[in-house]
Amino acid sequence: MALGFLLGGVLGFSGEFLLGRSPILSWLFDPFITAIYCMPKIALASLLIMWFGIGIASNIVIAALIVFFFVFLDTFEGGAIFDRTTWVRFASWGSGAGKSFRM
Repeated sequence: MALGFLLGGVLGFSGEFLLGRSPILSWLFDPFITAIYCMPKIALASLLIMWFGIGIASNIVIAALIVFFFVFLDTFEGGAIFDRTTWVRFASWGSGAGKSFRM
């Protein structure tokens, strides 16, 4: 289960980082992510058990799926509060992309 939490967290954060920095990717993938998030997890769980079997693999995938959406959606909303002027302000202070990301 811990592997599922770690996998979901890493995928959620990295997916948000890619979609948050690219408006085109965000526009393209947002409907699909929203559609999968709105599906009942019980329905997905039975489908995942059929694909991965009854065992640890299906438990890891289900945990990763649940954690992915929490991490992805929360960090996506948190990143959306920074408008373009905030990034311009960081650049005017001499902050590069890496330093601005840490702030």
